[in-house]
Amino acid sequence: MSRSVDQPAGSEVGNGGLAAHMLGALRFDGQAYAAVASERRGLAEGTAIVLLGGLSRGFGAFPEEGWSGVFFGVAVGLGVWLTAALAIWCTGFAFNRRAPAFRSLLAALGLAATPLLLLALVAWAPVANAVRLIAHGWAPLAA
Repeated sequence: MSRSVDQPAGSEVGNGGLAAHMLGALRFDGQAYAAVASERRGLAEGTAIVLLGGLSRGFGAFPEEGWSGVFFGVAVGLGVWLTAALAIWCTGFAFNRRAPAFRSLLAALGLAATPLLLLALVAWAPVANAVRLIAHGWAPLAA
């Protein structure tokens, strides 16, 4: 893909797939969020990332929590994602008297969950605390 004048170097995610969008999210590239929010498959990509993040959390906690941790990780991930999107949507409506497109909002917030995929590494004890700190600190910055 050729880069436009407005697009910074290394931000070639406009027509990229899921992996390109995830890398863009990890680099805090606004183009990745804009692409996911505007693409037809954006909601599917956001949903996939949220589900993978929940699975990562569950598998990272598997030695301590077993299969209930996997289920809990996915359920909490979906719940937080939908609640945050609804809160942002309502806030946008309250202040602007018009609501953002909920589908686009869900897609962009799903992409922001990309750093949570690191939680699968929590099962490896030597890095568990560092990974928790990095993943949970990085995700809000990406949003």
